Amino acid sequence: MAMLATNSSGERCPGEAVRHRLVAFVRVLRDNGFATGFAETEDALVLLTDPIAKHGARLRPAFRALFSREYRRRTTVNAVLLLVSMIGLWAGSVYVPASVTYLAGRDGFTAAEGARMASYATMLLSAGTILGCLMLPSLAQRFGRRGSLALYFVMMLVFIPLGFGYVFYAAGHALAKFLACLFFLGIGGANFAVYTLWLPEQYRTECRGSAFAFATSFGRFLAAGITFLVGAGVSRMHTIGTPVAWTAVAFLAGLALLPWSEETRGKELPA
Repeated sequence: MAMLATNSSGERCPGEAVRHRLVAFVRVLRDNGFATGFAETEDALVLLTDPIAKHGARLRPAFRALFSREYRRRTTVNAVLLLVSMIGLWAGSVYVPASVTYLAGRDGFTAAEGARMASYATMLLSAGTILGCLMLPSLAQRFGRRGSLALYFVMMLVFIPLGFGYVFYAAGHALAKFLACLFFLGIGGANFAVYTLWLPEQYRTECRGSAFAFATSFGRFLAAGITFLVGAGVSRMHTIGTPVAWTAVAFLAGLALLPWSEETRGKELPA
């Protein structure tokens, strides 16, 4: 069984309490039959939290710097912008297979053909995202990081309600039009690539990693809640299109927030 580390003087290292609680939690799971590979799980936890245990004293100032007077606004704005991206990605992509299957059945496809079309739709969405990522360097150089994100947000703002709010309910053969909307949604979904370029350019070296980790992790909890709300809307309204279409409002809020973000095009990377 893995042992909790101490420093050379025999005192507990900063952050060891976090590791101790995690290992204790795994033990509770093991005792209740939820963690069968206990030894391996505990060793993995010790390994993963070792940087916290050994370097916690140095990590805390780096994290506090994110909310200093210098970085407080951009940290908050970045976290909210990523929350917007997560809402659009999770709420929309989760219901793509079900939406395509429904439209395929409505257009006369068999169940097997509908499942195949759902797979093709997912591939089309992914192809659009790959294309959007490949487009990013040129867009970021021409329009800046903030302008590039605005373009991706506009695409999501347009094609989410167009696809799920209009085409989804259109009479006739709507599947082909819906697939076209999915492709452009995929391109807009590449907005996540902007953050990998943009966020590190906004912070000094000592807090750059903490800034990226916080911004990309904080919104996940709220975005997961929004996804559940969309699911509740689908259950209550007995339709997929309208609840998903409403998630486009998040991108409207994101566009309104962008002027308060930090543009880094042409600026030197902070030391």
